[in-house]
Order: sequence, then C-alpha cells, then structure tokens
Amino acid sequence: MIWSLIQRIALIVTAVVVIGLAASKIWPAYRQFQHLQETNAERTEEVRKEQEAVDELKEKQARLRTDPAYAERIAREEHGLAKPGELIVKYVDDPPASNAAPRKK
Repeated sequence: MIWSLIQRIALIVTAVVVIGLAASKIWPAYRQFQHLQETNAERTEEVRKEQEAVDELKEKQARLRTDPAYAERIAREEHGLAKPGELIVKYVDDPPASNAAPRKK
C-alpha cells in the first residue's frame, strides 16, 4: 500500500517535471511566434498604405497625361509655375484665408 502511494507520487512528480521542462522549451518559441505575428500584421498594414500611395500616384500620373487643365493646375499650385507673361504675386505675411465671419468687438 505504501509502495503504491510512493509510486503514484513519483509518477505525478515526474509528470509535473516533464510538463514543466516541455513548457520551458515551448514558451520562448511561442512568444517569438506571437512577436512575429504582430510584426507581420504591422508590415502588412505598411504595405497596404504604401500600395494606396502608389495607386494615388498612378491615378495622378494618368490624369497629368490626359487632362491638360489638371496638369496646369498642378503646375501652378504645387510648383509655382506661370504662363509666359504672367506675374505671380504671393503675400507671405497674410494669415490663411478663412470663410468664417469676422468677430464683432
């Protein structure tokens, strides 16, 4: 009777030790797997955003090739270009334009 009790205790202790050793080997790999999944999700989101930017640039490129009015607007607004004989006046110190009604004092 006492011998079977000792065998059961030894079996339980052995099982706990084996499970503990297995867990200590598996846990770091599991944490690394989780980290890699998080990194993969972040990179996937970055790729999605970059693809959106590429798509927008391709659309802009196509419009620049086919729409002269758009090309002129971009040349004027983004690059400060003017037609021959035009004079461009920029007011640097003025505050940005606003559609808000003026304040009453």
